[in-house]
Amino acid sequence: MIAHLQGKVLRVSLKFVVVEVAGVGYRVFATAQTLASLDIGAECNLFTHHHQREDGQELYGFRTIQELEMFDLLLTVNGVGPKSALGVLSRATVADITRAVHAGEISILTKVSGIGAKTAERIVRELNGKLEAPAEGAATGVHGGDDEVVAALEQLGYTPAEAHKALAKVPSTVTDPAQRIKAVLRAS
Repeated sequence: MIAHLQGKVLRVSLKFVVVEVAGVGYRVFATAQTLASLDIGAECNLFTHHHQREDGQELYGFRTIQELEMFDLLLTVNGVGPKSALGVLSRATVADITRAVHAGEISILTKVSGIGAKTAERIVRELNGKLEAPAEGAATGVHGGDDEVVAALEQLGYTPAEAHKALAKVPSTVTDPAQRIKAVLRAS
């Protein structure tokens, strides 16, 4: 099993990155946020989940071990495959998912393509008790808080990866969604 990759970024697409390790290029599926954080030619470190199927093998990569652990937990839920689990992590941070599970809130999960209300309820039910309670007053992560900003940027022609990459450059002190959009457009 491949658990970690450290190497040079050869290619970044909308759904995956190709990482060269010792002369071998590995295709690694990743969240939009992870893909947006990678630059061609730069070194990267990814924690990976090696998924084996009858018709092939796939790698899923994450910047942090917490994202990988959440991905693995999501895969334990009946009806959630790797693409859906990756979609959930593209939509929300680990903290946002934990908070949603503890609050019984399914709306953040139903925004993911392929996850309906029943599957979202199953995720909340099956993960409840497996996740530590969120810290009091923990701030919402950028991914979850920027959903509407990303959607607006997509309406303006940005891809999700481009929107996340642009938002990563906006200072965290700019919290108003309209101001965040303006900051992205000014930087373009």
